[in-house]
Amino acid sequence: MTPKIENTIVKYLSNSASIDELNTLSEWIENDSNKEIFKEFVYTHFAINYSLNDSETRLATHQLLPKISKEK
Repeated sequence: MTPKIENTIVKYLSNSASIDELNTLSEWIENDSNKEIFKEFVYTHFAINYSLNDSETRLATHQLLPKISKEK
């Protein structure tokens, strides 16, 4: 995957891609292997967002951050 395509996917996921970028991404996804790469990228993005927004994860983060800061 080229840095340009990766950047376009990131923009797509953050709803900031232009029409031209979306057209480029759409053409890129027409290739089956690229479609699989795109699906994995989206799945990873979803998993990260889900875990960051999960209330238990937020609680654990708030409990760990002071301990990390204290050890520094």
